[in-house]
Amino acid sequence: MLKIKERVLSALLALCFVLSIPFQASAEEVVSTQKVKLKLTYVDIPFSESVNLVRSETIDSAKVEVFDTKTGELLNTYRETIEKQQKKSNINSITSGDYYIVTTTNDRTDGPSGTQAVTRLTVKMNVYSSGGFRQINSIESKTMAVVNSGSFTLESVDTVAISATGSFPTTGIRANGTGVITKKMTYTSLWEFSAGLSAWKMAEFNITYQDSTAKEFYARKPISVSLNYSLY
Repeated sequence: MLKIKERVLSALLALCFVLSIPFQASAEEVVSTQKVKLKLTYVDIPFSESVNLVRSETIDSAKVEVFDTKTGELLNTYRETIEKQQKKSNINSITSGDYYIVTTTNDRTDGPSGTQAVTRLTVKMNVYSSGGFRQINSIESKTMAVVNSGSFTLESVDTVAISATGSFPTTGIRANGTGVITKKMTYTSLWEFSAGLSAWKMAEFNITYQDSTAKEFYARKPISVSLNYSLY
């Protein structure tokens, strides 16, 4: 009888342990997003109490900056510019409305303060608009690159942009770019080398030494930049 009770107790303890794991993991994996208006589209931005959004707008563009509320550091910048296309005369066409080339970007910032790489994912699309009706006819191009100075390079770049509904015309786009930010660092003193090494590691860069006796190394970081946006 004692052995049976011990087995039952062990099984209950094991069950409680197993049930506790999914709850903790799911709580960590939940990511909330908020839909923010640009010019013609809405962009999905991860929501967190630790970030602050600042939006600005002109006649043909809009920008949303995402700041860390604790440090004031700029984390991401979402932009959209629109360019109205000249209509082609066609006597057989009765279609009203306007066509636009819409360029949407997401800038991601990585690196120690003062030496940061700005990586930009850019998607251009052809958008038709008539009154309250709009649709994305096609994706014109998709690119990802480091856009600031600082001798950064972006390796192993891959970009994808697809219709959110599976075909065109569509009302939404899903885009993603991946790559590896790379920068070679060279220092003149051992103290600078040690401080620089610590700073790049804290910025979550992987370090590769060029020479164990030289004061230089390569800092690399795999990154992923996404753009999820819709017309409504």
